[in-house]
Amino acid sequence: MKTTITINGVSAEVTLTPEQAELFNVNQFGRQRLAYGKEYFHIRGDCIIGVANERSHIDDTNRFNRGNYFLSKEAAQAHENHTLAVFKVNDRIDQLNKGWKMAWNTDKAFYAIYYSHDISRFEAYPFNVNQFSLLIKSASSKAIALQIIDEMEAELKVIFNIT
Repeated sequence: MKTTITINGVSAEVTLTPEQAELFNVNQFGRQRLAYGKEYFHIRGDCIIGVANERSHIDDTNRFNRGNYFLSKEAAQAHENHTLAVFKVNDRIDQLNKGWKMAWNTDKAFYAIYYSHDISRFEAYPFNVNQFSLLIKSASSKAIALQIIDEMEAELKVIFNIT
């Protein structure tokens, strides 16, 4: 089996014996690369879940390295739902911010949305880079952040993995 291995940005194509290929069933950061010929799922460019067989091809490697390689259709669907929720929330924040862009060198407060497990609800709070999801854009005001929480609670639950 031929495959490409990338370590610290350096790639090399290697040939593995059948025994090595079986060991190459990599488990990396909780993700698993399947053995040759096994079926996996990925999200196509048209947002449809596709099925592919692991062939150690550059397409398989690219999907795996970019996090678009799932062992089940359910895992692919969950990832797609999360990605779409992030886009929807960020699009709505952009609409409400009306062109405002976050700037670190300002005295004006900007707000982040977070989920408080202590009180089991979403909150808006002045931004703190160590505490909040960096997937969601900042709101230019607390009122906008609260409006997002009110309008998009279902999407926020998907993003923050709240059941």
